[in-house]
Amino acid sequence: MAYDLAKVTANGNNLIAQILANKSSLSIDKIEISDTQLSSTTDISTMTSVPKVVQTVSANGFSKNSNTLIISTVVDNSSISADYKAWVFGIWGSDSQNGQSQLIAVITSTNSPDTIPAFSGITPVSYTYKFNIGFSNASQIQFNMIDDSFATNDTVVHTTGDETIDGQKKFKTDPTDSAGNAYAKTVDVNQQLDKKVVDNKDGTEQLNGVQVQPYNKLSDTIGGRNLLLNTQNPSATNPVKFVNAVGPDILGTETFSNGYIKLASSVSSTVSETFYRFNHPDFALMPLPSGTYTLVVDLTSSDNVQVTPRGEFSTNGNTFQDLSTPSWKPSSTEKQFSYTFTIPSNATGWYISLEMYADDGTIDNTGKSFQFRNASIQKGDIATDSSPAPEDKVNVSDMRKPASDVAGIEEVNAKQNLIGYTPANDSKVAHLSGANNFDTVPTVNNNPLLLASSLPSDLARTGSDQEFTGKNTFDTAPIDKTTGNPYITKSDVTAAVNTATANMVDSSKPTNFTAGLQSGGVDVATAADIKSVEASAWHQLDNKYIIPDSRNTLAPATSVLYKIDDSNHTLYLSGVITLTEDGVPYYPFTVTIKLGSIIKSMKTFFVPYLGNASNANSGTTWNLNYASQSSTNLTFVAVYGVVSIVATSGAGGKLAFVTYDELV
Repeated sequence: MAYDLAKVTANGNNLIAQILANKSSLSIDKIEISDTQLSSTTDISTMTSVPKVVQTVSANGFSKNSNTLIISTVVDNSSISADYKAWVFGIWGSDSQNGQSQLIAVITSTNSPDTIPAFSGITPVSYTYKFNIGFSNASQIQFNMIDDSFATNDTVVHTTGDETIDGQKKFKTDPTDSAGNAYAKTVDVNQQLDKKVVDNKDGTEQLNGVQVQPYNKLSDTIGGRNLLLNTQNPSATNPVKFVNAVGPDILGTETFSNGYIKLASSVSSTVSETFYRFNHPDFALMPLPSGTYTLVVDLTSSDNVQVTPRGEFSTNGNTFQDLSTPSWKPSSTEKQFSYTFTIPSNATGWYISLEMYADDGTIDNTGKSFQFRNASIQKGDIATDSSPAPEDKVNVSDMRKPASDVAGIEEVNAKQNLIGYTPANDSKVAHLSGANNFDTVPTVNNNPLLLASSLPSDLARTGSDQEFTGKNTFDTAPIDKTTGNPYITKSDVTAAVNTATANMVDSSKPTNFTAGLQSGGVDVATAADIKSVEASAWHQLDNKYIIPDSRNTLAPATSVLYKIDDSNHTLYLSGVITLTEDGVPYYPFTVTIKLGSIIKSMKTFFVPYLGNASNANSGTTWNLNYASQSSTNLTFVAVYGVVSIVATSGAGGKLAFVTYDELV
């Protein structure tokens, strides 16, 4: 940088003379920065203002000698959204007795000013300046302290020499040693003691009362709770979206592979965008409560594009405001990016997305793509590695055995060498197949087995005819040799008859057909089937719930349909409303649909319709409008006496709908 010109203005000289005469003090009120270079013909002494101010800062110190004041300041870019060149610094001061601020000095560069960069969204950049301003009798000027911005030489602690400090001194920034290490405070020591690791003496360790060892990959989480679902293995049916919000909203062509979502442009001009919104934009939809959140995502692209984590929020329920966002440039090598943003406390709705721009910052991304994976949104301003949401993880309790109870291959191999017995001689053990000859009679529970040669003569034998006298009881039914089927007993026959007659239809009683009922080979519908079809079908809303304003009545062609999806608490709408008056000349008629006979309360709504362009004197212009809502009522403005409830087009198009808490 080269700030080679510093001059006092005529007002500045007059102000210093006045301060010296009144024996008052000088206040440095502000320092203005301009991005406009002064003309070579500019007479600084006559300047009373700074042109095109882009940033205003405060002075943070001063010193003086016989004819020079040295004013210092720090400029940071935390509030700067676009790069600018700092051509001119204007210092404003006032007499502490009357407080009228004036431009007293101007410092400028004639050829090489500093460039103050836009804030990256992560770490602000700071620049320190000291301006030497020539004043006669500068050493006699007294400074007025403003908000602790200035300090005199005898009221500060110096970095060299021995000094005695009386009383308690408070530092806004912790003092450090010569190596830059901050000195520990008592509270720091106590906090560190509170964070000590405790051995629980049971194979686990504890930090701040929470078990941290051993770590379980199935149930434990590193970092914050991920508020996005399906981040590990997304698909068309399981997209990455917020836990409790409708979404996502996508413009582009998406494909899925190895945990990646690839989004390719589906446009052929510069008039459209390519984006992946984690929830549908809605002025009244809050996917998460107001607060500070951090988005972390792994990005890659070979198309030299820019990807922006674009977000918008609404505070009035009618318009969106953009969040300040960075521009990322992913490459063919995967890289993790993070973005911290804050949703204000008065927000009524917001969304966040990944939006692709071409490398020149326009929205012409024809034929280009990017892909992402491991997305997470966590509460707070700390970017931690992504981990699945609890809803996406396997619960240890759902497994048959916890991992700690199952031996790994390494453990089995290690213990195989520790077996404490001698393997048996194979030739001297009994085998399950083949013949086994025993030197002695085998026993069972110390009872010897009975040999065939020792069987009684009156036993029935399978190899010859036998005649049975008396009653013989069998634990297991005899089996027919030819068929292998067991013989049945009288009780078996009785049971079979009872079973057969139990399954016969008795025309005098209600009959339950557990396998279903057919007529001519076609299944007969049950009352439950008919009720299920009715629940998911479109119904016509009774015209008594469609109320035109007092100037009109409904025409016979009016037909509004609705369908209920109670699993998602959503009621879909479609149809047309016609009025007996067509709205000419220039009277926009209103008509209200009352849904209180179906739902108890309305949570959100998205009801586009073709109707009047505005509520002004214009009854003859068509436009795509959105219904207004009050309680469980929706209001529309007709054109030519017609309102047509429609769906939106495009890849993200959807039917008109409202969401509710419960049905009436």
